[in-house]
Amino acid sequence: MKRLEPSPARRRQLWRDALEELRTEWPAPYPVRVQRRQLRDSWGTCQLLEKPKRFVITIDPRAQFSFQLMILAHEWAHALDWESTQEHGTDHGDTWGLWQARAYRAISSD
Repeated sequence: MKRLEPSPARRRQLWRDALEELRTEWPAPYPVRVQRRQLRDSWGTCQLLEKPKRFVITIDPRAQFSFQLMILAHEWAHALDWESTQEHGTDHGDTWGLWQARAYRAISSD
């Protein structure tokens, strides 16, 4: 059976709820701004900007909404694991995997 996308109003509410849950339950070491805009080479990115110090997560809105939520959890985990990534030089190490699982569980629907 094909799963239907939520209505635009429901997607907006789910998106706000996911961001609130991540910011409350799994706050990053610096503020996080999340934007949705088309990307060329990926579905999502996470960058640390220096002045003022903050993370910017960008997610391509062309992805199906449920996939956008998965990308959000993936990129949020990068923000949470930023220091370890810099120290060990790996983007998707063990600690990143733990953060990704926690972020995904925080925003997944029951």
